[in-house]
Amino acid sequence: MARLGRHGNLREVGHCLPEAQDRWTEMREIMAASRGTQFLTIDSRSEGIVLVYTGRVAEARTAGTAQIQESTALGQDGRADMGRSIVARADLYAGNYDAAVTAGTTVAQHDLAFTADAILPELIEAACRSDRHGQARSAFHILSERTQAAHTPWALGVRARCAALLADGDRAEEAYLEAIGHLEHSRAAVDLARDRKPASPAWPPRA
Repeated sequence: MARLGRHGNLREVGHCLPEAQDRWTEMREIMAASRGTQFLTIDSRSEGIVLVYTGRVAEARTAGTAQIQESTALGQDGRADMGRSIVARADLYAGNYDAAVTAGTTVAQHDLAFTADAILPELIEAACRSDRHGQARSAFHILSERTQAAHTPWALGVRARCAALLADGDRAEEAYLEAIGHLEHSRAAVDLARDRKPASPAWPPRA
């Protein structure tokens, strides 16, 4: 059932792809506010994410895996982590939560600017869905520090959505509604579409 809900979410998000570039623009603002570090090109990563959001999950994973292999052979650790971030998202959307945690954790530990920040929400969700709540809370602590430093509607909305994953009952519902409230005032149409997915046993996304 969770996987069916995720596929429905892919269709919903797909309608927002013309606006997805706004997410990368705002992430750049977050990076400037929270870490101020230069980051590598995101072309290959954004293309991989588009594959995931358009339902081409297997294709995205294949592309990400190929990038990991090629980049590792060339000693390009940063580009290898971009490939891992694509694989992590593909595994998350395919319901392979343990694999998503493994790939996402490696990216987060390497802490490459932008790539690590962008994978944290996906790592938190995958960890929650695979009952690794301690790991999810650790990732949330890092995400919380960075998003609160940026303090943009997108950053606060993503933080609230992740907080909803880690909460129960009324607290989860409040955080989920807070996420929608923030994201409605941002340019992050992709994330807003994820949070506006109609209620189902798998949405809001919980383990």
